[in-house]
Amino acid sequence: MTLYLYGIIFILIDFILIKSKVKVPPFFFFFGAFLIMGFQDAIGGDYIGSKSVYEAVGAGKESYRSDEFIWRALVYFFSKIGAPFWLFIAFQAFINTYIISKFTGKYIPDRRFWVFAFTLFYFTFNYMMFHMTGMRQSFSIEMCLLSVILFDEKKYAPSVACFIIARFIHSAAIMMVPVIIAIYFLEKSKWLLKSVSNLYIAIFLIAVFAFAFTNKSLIVDWLVKTVLMQDMGGFENYIRELNEDTTANLIYVYNFILLCLAVYMMLRMDGIYKIFMLMTAISCITSALFVGSGTLYRVFLYFEIFNVVTIPLIVRYFFKINKAIGIVLIIFFISYAFKTSLPFIQGAQDYHHYDNYRFIFQ
Repeated sequence: MTLYLYGIIFILIDFILIKSKVKVPPFFFFFGAFLIMGFQDAIGGDYIGSKSVYEAVGAGKESYRSDEFIWRALVYFFSKIGAPFWLFIAFQAFINTYIISKFTGKYIPDRRFWVFAFTLFYFTFNYMMFHMTGMRQSFSIEMCLLSVILFDEKKYAPSVACFIIARFIHSAAIMMVPVIIAIYFLEKSKWLLKSVSNLYIAIFLIAVFAFAFTNKSLIVDWLVKTVLMQDMGGFENYIRELNEDTTANLIYVYNFILLCLAVYMMLRMDGIYKIFMLMTAISCITSALFVGSGTLYRVFLYFEIFNVVTIPLIVRYFFKINKAIGIVLIIFFISYAFKTSLPFIQGAQDYHHYDNYRFIFQ
């Protein structure tokens, strides 16, 4: 339970920052996540394998081969200059933390809800804890997020550069191409701003969720039979790992509630916020469809990362209307976040070793 204790301490520090009225960058509100991610010692998942490759490359015993050559270049650079593996991890953690905090500070206008965003990022398993194990993909996810931010700022060349970097860190970044296209057409066309169009989109998304919920086995079976032997640049490996569904009903309930809230907000928000809510809606559908059925859901974490901002925005909207509703939503989302990470922190999923977390210097 060490990670829970650290998390509570970091949240208290964030509240102190708010009460002190000191204006600090949003990075300071996420500094606790940087410490946990950047100075971890031997968490499971990709960490162990990446460390072995890193040390082998540094010793000249292995040439790291990968079509994702930017990740390869980073491994070569840090290992060849003699940097220890923990410094390589700290570098990634700093970049990841900077981007998620920049995303939060730019799109959430109320600093009080920065604390809520940090709480969700820290305690929801698919966010900080996944960053600690799926390091390569999480680095790619954050670079995609930076690409979206830059695109929204009309810095098109840096945005494209960030996306290319993300793609050649992890191939699944290709999932973000429709997002960039959607943002582009949002700027060039008023179609998405029309209430009727938004209503059609909302109805369509809820219908897709209902279809996915009632036909999950059919869809998964189709994926296995149709895509199993296809060459999809590595995506087929995720589908090969589809297995028996172990998803609890709570996940369906949570995702349906979040989906309804997201499509409701789509009808009331303007500009890029509509795209953010759409990303949350898509993540609800894919989560309900693929969580508990193997590792394919990891491909769709590129959409789910937007929840770090959209959920606080949803809560803030209802909090301004009725504080009681806002408090209920805060309790609901934080409780679910704790529920996703509790089995890992308690050691029920002991192959990750979150229950025995320690810093590299301990």
